[in-house]
Amino acid sequence: MSKYVEELLRDFFETRSHVFNELEHWSRLCKQFGDWIEEGKQLRASMIRQSATIDEALEHWTKVVERLREMPVDVDDDDGWLIDPDWWKS
Repeated sequence: MSKYVEELLRDFFETRSHVFNELEHWSRLCKQFGDWIEEGKQLRASMIRQSATIDEALEHWTKVVERLREMPVDVDDDDGWLIDPDWWKS
């Protein structure tokens, strides 16, 4: 083989190796981006579920506060109770 052909073959294989390394690198990056996108989707779904749970809790405690506002207060406090102890029966 001539020296010129040997150099061409060596350059070809070095270039080929470099190209495969770059392809492998970009393949790993694409996979990582795909993983990040999937994690983002899962995080978004989790946040939506938590938001619904928070909304339910806020609704519950709003009702509790409204109910507490309806509690009659024993103004004369002759029995030692500030709040009418029989209120919950109503």
